[in-house]
Amino acid sequence: RTTADEPFELLEAKLPGSDVEVLLVGSPRNFARQGIYGSSPGESFEDNAARFSFMCRAAAAVISSDASGGFDVIHCHDWHAGLTPAYLGSMRGRSATLFTIHNLAYQGRFGIDHYPVTRLPWSLYVPEGLEFWGDFSFLKAGIVFSDYATTVSPTYAQEVCTEEYGMGLEGVLREKSGMGAFCGILNGIDTTDWDPAADDAIADRYDLTGLGGRRACREDLRRRFGLDEGSGAELLIGMVTRLTGQKGLGILLDAIPALMRMPVQLAVLGSGEVLFEDVLSELSRAYAGRIGLSTGFDIPLSRKVYAGSDCFLMPSLFEPCGLSQMIAMRYGSVPVVRKTGGLADTVTEAGKGIGSGFLFREPSGDALLSAVKRALAWKGRRSAWTWLTRRAMGEDNSWTSRVEEYGALYDRLCSERSEDE
Repeated sequence: RTTADEPFELLEAKLPGSDVEVLLVGSPRNFARQGIYGSSPGESFEDNAARFSFMCRAAAAVISSDASGGFDVIHCHDWHAGLTPAYLGSMRGRSATLFTIHNLAYQGRFGIDHYPVTRLPWSLYVPEGLEFWGDFSFLKAGIVFSDYATTVSPTYAQEVCTEEYGMGLEGVLREKSGMGAFCGILNGIDTTDWDPAADDAIADRYDLTGLGGRRACREDLRRRFGLDEGSGAELLIGMVTRLTGQKGLGILLDAIPALMRMPVQLAVLGSGEVLFEDVLSELSRAYAGRIGLSTGFDIPLSRKVYAGSDCFLMPSLFEPCGLSQMIAMRYGSVPVVRKTGGLADTVTEAGKGIGSGFLFREPSGDALLSAVKRALAWKGRRSAWTWLTRRAMGEDNSWTSRVEEYGALYDRLCSERSEDE
């Protein structure tokens, strides 16, 4: 196949165990290299604007070459695919375009000197189009040129229309929302993959009806993170996270001194900003046996954290949806989260006969500590804690509970497309 300026391979496959066809764009010049965005974390390839605009052009070329009109909805995700609706241009009357934002912080923003590599006309480089504060943005293009835009939770959809969370795009999103063309649909998890009753990576299996295996998982987690067995800690808190400011690491660090005066242990798995890695390493030495840290990306170990922790901490400054709190609940680790984005939509405050976790609103160490204290109070009542654990595990965060909303939206877009033809 070819775009207007460069050939590419089109690889065809089917998803295992299904009839779902997958088309993959192959371009060694653009993508056969070490790293997706750069050769190492925190670095970017200088030609990223060219690479990802090529990917969008290639996708548009495949769509435009389909003489049968077999593509009813073109669903693009995040900034990498954001130029695709712009390339489709006049085809929008034939194929409906939907653009999903997974995290507004990643905008595919490049300087004006990179704009020519997109091969798009300069007539689109206007405030109503791709221009973005003197640069241009793939993400903005996806929002502006798509028929409909979504993000990954209802609360985040409301938040990004405000100056506090909109990151410069709040006006564009408010306009899209005012047109009735923007909403939030929650992400989900694969409950077959994330299943404590069938997980080979954890010390012992268990399910909603029999929680006995969690005891072995808790002991295993302590051993893996060097946490004292006989410390008297009543609450073992786990975290699986990117070590960045967005994930609320500053809030956690503010709370650590007071947290360590409570009967609490902390097991943290993650990697990210060097500053946070270094500070947490120092704290794990200063509070040896109370704080355990493992840096890196380790899925088997993350499963042990979910299965072995009593509570799962997510103090995020903002969280478009979050999957970790859903996985934690699936494994019986009761979430302690900041009330923002998808965390607010998936976790409810524990109370008599209600709730699945503990929330705090203010982005402060004191607010986090208050939520942990409430968790400790619940943990001190064994029957209540068992009930809450089961309550969290029983929450339905599967994709089965989400697909109806996407199906309805697809139907709406197809119907509107038919009316326009």
